[in-house]
Amino acid sequence: MGREEFKKKVDGRLTTEQRDNLKGVGKVVENSKGNFFQSITFQNIIVNALILVAFVIYAIVTNQALTSVRTQALLASENELICATEAAGIKEDVIHISAEINRTLGQMEAGKVLDASEFADMDGYIADVAAHLDYMDSSLLIGNLPDGQERVDNLRSNVEAYCETAKNVKVAILAGDVQKAVEYVTTDYGAQLVASYDAIAAVDEGIMTLSNGFASYLERFTSRTSRSGYIVMGIVVVLIIVSFLLIFIRINKTIFGITYELQSIINNVNKGKGDLTVRINTKTKTELALISDCINQFLDTLQGVIKDVKDGAGVLSSSSDSMVMKIQSASDNVTNTSAAMEQLAASMENVSTTASDLNESVLQVREATIAIDDEAKAGAGKANEIKEAADAIKKEANSKKESTGAKMEELSKVLEISVKESEQVNQISDLTNEILDIASQTNLLALNASIEAARAGEAGKGFAVVADEISKLAANSRDTAGNIQEISSKVTSAVKALSDNAIQVIDFINNNVLADYDAFVDTGIKYENTATMIEEMLDTFSDKADNLNSVMNDMAERIESISSSVQESSSAIGMSAAAATDIVGEIQGISEAVDQNNDVTKQLNESTQKFEIV
Repeated sequence: MGREEFKKKVDGRLTTEQRDNLKGVGKVVENSKGNFFQSITFQNIIVNALILVAFVIYAIVTNQALTSVRTQALLASENELICATEAAGIKEDVIHISAEINRTLGQMEAGKVLDASEFADMDGYIADVAAHLDYMDSSLLIGNLPDGQERVDNLRSNVEAYCETAKNVKVAILAGDVQKAVEYVTTDYGAQLVASYDAIAAVDEGIMTLSNGFASYLERFTSRTSRSGYIVMGIVVVLIIVSFLLIFIRINKTIFGITYELQSIINNVNKGKGDLTVRINTKTKTELALISDCINQFLDTLQGVIKDVKDGAGVLSSSSDSMVMKIQSASDNVTNTSAAMEQLAASMENVSTTASDLNESVLQVREATIAIDDEAKAGAGKANEIKEAADAIKKEANSKKESTGAKMEELSKVLEISVKESEQVNQISDLTNEILDIASQTNLLALNASIEAARAGEAGKGFAVVADEISKLAANSRDTAGNIQEISSKVTSAVKALSDNAIQVIDFINNNVLADYDAFVDTGIKYENTATMIEEMLDTFSDKADNLNSVMNDMAERIESISSSVQESSSAIGMSAAAATDIVGEIQGISEAVDQNNDVTKQLNESTQKFEIV
């Protein structure tokens, strides 16, 4: 598996958060990458490698020392044994030579004639002594004993001298010269035998001295080896101390510095004097720089977060205060609007009552116009009868003059009553003026409601719509009142014209008809024309009365529409007042929520105040 495949396989097992963390660490490592020879890894490798090398050297030296001791011990033991064996061989050969001399000398004294074969063993012993002496010349006594060489030389000279005297005794024995042989034995031979034994004893003593001194040698050798081991151990201890000092200086001291700075930051935060612009300033070129850089990155991130939180808390606090003020203002405005609505509703009730009164007045006026119309129709009928009876009147003029005067007086009264009843139309003007006053007051209230709704902002949009509708209703009421005034003016003019005509008719009858009743007899034709004119006038009066009745009906319908609109407006205003009350309750709930928000903001602000500098 290649490196890229292994990397992809490992990345596939990591979560997104783990990959992001590794990328962050990689960036920190890349930014903090220093010299490898200054890293803790290199330090540990070097120190541990030196300790390992020193331990290996110590092991090698110790092993070599033990091997050397073992070799020296074996060699010394072997050489000592050989040397002792050789010395013992020399002594044994000397004893054997002495035994052979004694044996052959005794046989010779006993009278036996001896030949050279009797001395074969002795010659072998003498040759063997020479071989042993040759070994002694290269034995460890020579190099390891101060007087070893002297001892060996003394041994050789004495033993060789002894062998020569033994040979002389042999020659004397083979020659049969007993006296010469005994002389050799008692003089040179004996002295050399004692000297040989002394030389062999000196060599044995040297071997014993060498054996005893070998223990001291081994002790000295072991001491030298131990010193070498102690030196190596001292080097290892020094390396361990150096490693400890390096760890303390480069790791522990750095960690202590980072910990001290962190604790200082935390203490300042706990005292409410937190400064997030402070950074870890402990310098190091080891891997601990990664920890320092990561902490500084964390402080950078925390600084940004706390700064945003602190700024947001301030903005939120200011916004909450502003919102509380606006909500309080909106609550006051809504309360005022609700009161205005209630006042407007009361005004609408007054308008409705006035409209109802106006409607009743209009009904009375309409009844009066109907009565006038009926009277006009009756007058027209009577005028027709007058016309038809013109001829009869001519004849009965004198007889019925008094009856005609009574009739004219009765007609004058009826017209006078009708005219007085028609004067009630003037009340329409007064009622329309009241409607106009109510419309003006309604328009003023709608304007105040619009102003308060504009101050309330979003919360007053609903009131703005209601105020606009009320303003429109007031405008419609004002227009309708204007139309009513216009119609009332027309009716008044018509009634006034009718009254003037009726008065003219009555005056005409009183001043002319009755006064010139006798002339009417003579002028029947003129009277007939006058009756025709009266009929036409009464027809005109009837038409005007019909028109007035139609206008009054239209006025009644409009007044009913105004009354219905006023009732609807009153209901809408009542609903608006109730809605305003509900909105006030909701605004109070919003105010409570804003108070809770303020509490949270204060708590957040208090928490962020621990950081003086961000």
